Formats: sequence, structure tokens, C-alpha cells
Amino acid sequence: MNTKRNGRDFLKKSGIFLFLALLVAGSWLSWNYRDELRVSLMHLSKTLNVLHPRDQVRCYVASTIDGKHYVRMRLAIPCTDRKQQIFLTRNLPRFKNQLMMKMSQPEMQRAVRNRDFETLRHQVIKILNSISKRPITHVYFEGFLYG
Repeated sequence: MNTKRNGRDFLKKSGIFLFLALLVAGSWLSWNYRDELRVSLMHLSKTLNVLHPRDQVRCYVASTIDGKHYVRMRLAIPCTDRKQQIFLTRNLPRFKNQLMMKMSQPEMQRAVRNRDFETLRHQVIKILNSISKRPITHVYFEGFLYG
């Protein structure tokens, strides 16, 4: 009688262990080969892509002008492929630094005060193209605050 009970306990424990091992192995395989499987792993993937799209680099820049006024910009930079996205993400501090230096020039200060987005966009693209290996043609303002 005692051996039956021990046998059942062993089967339960080994069954649970086998189930967990298969679950971990299946999760690992689906995660590593998700691009080949082309299966969405989460129902939240649409929401996550809206927050952090794979084909864009998002940037947040905050600065002051003349020590009196502040400027906050949220930029979205479309990328052609994953390699460009990684390159731009790694070089965002360099881009922000050059943009901050450009903010001290009178023409940029005038463009910010007048909210001349075409001039701002042109200057941002010019800075990005000086950093990037591949040309960037579009930059989108997701947010702009001057106060």
C-alpha cells in the first residue's frame, strides 16, 4: 500500500517536472525563433508597437534659451532598417549634444521662439545626417513646448 502511494507521488512530481521542462523549452524556442515562426507572442504587441515602434527612434530633448525660456521637443526619426535604428539609438547622446550646441545660435533661437518647425526640422535633419551613415529625410515632432 505504501509503495502505491510513493509511486503515485513520484508520477505526480515527475509529471509536473516534465510539464515545466516542456514549458520552458517551448518558451525558449518560440522566443529565439519568433522571426521565423512569424507568430505574435503577446496580444499586447500592437500596443507595444504603438508605444515603441520598431521602425522609429524616439528622442526627447530639453534645453533652455538665454537661461530664461525652456524648450522641450519629442522627436520621432523613421529608420529604413534595424541596423540604422541601432546606430541612431547608440548615437542619440551625440545628436542631443550637437542639437544643444546649435540651440545657442541666434537663428535656432529665433526659429524656436517663432515656432518655425520647418527650420527646426531642417536643422535636426542636418545634424542627424552629419552623424548617420545613411541619409535621413524625415523627422517628426511628436511634442513641442516653449515657455
